Amino acid sequence: TEIYTLSLHDALPIFAVSRKPKTQRKTASTASATVGAYPGAADAGVTGTVSVTASANILTISGTLSGLEVSATGGFHIHSGYSCDDATIVGGHWWNSTSLPDADPWFTTYTSDGAGSASLSIIITAAELGYDPTTMVGHTVVVHESSGGRVACGVLGTSPTPSPVHAVGDP
Repeated sequence: TEIYTLSLHDALPIFAVSRKPKTQRKTASTASATVGAYPGAADAGVTGTVSVTASANILTISGTLSGLEVSATGGFHIHSGYSCDDATIVGGHWWNSTSLPDADPWFTTYTSDGAGSASLSIIITAAELGYDPTTMVGHTVVVHESSGGRVACGVLGTSPTPSPVHAVGDP
């Protein structure tokens, strides 16, 4: 622990503030995306919400999808793009292909049930990504159908923490 000393005046008490070193201060990042129609494609009716929690070492994806092909296995991946406005900017799978050229970690899949719904539970490590997983915020997420075609897209974003609500007269 680093110690910082703040002296307001020689006649006043000295205050010490303790904080963790930079290497210990990194906290988890959380983002979510709502997926909908893939840009430039006919709307396949796939919808869902996904949440991603990441630390410097690991990325965890969870969520639910509906409107999928019935009883089929397809893919779900974070992509390198930052927008679902145009198919040309959604990007490919997000990983450091320069330092890990033959190690795309996005072989991640879902299997839908008889109603075309699926739950996601995916874990990818920083070593597999070649990136700090906390930098996933702002990237696109893509749902692929069983043939590999892209059927839904969303952008990982964060929501500000709401301010606490106080009753009239509360401090």
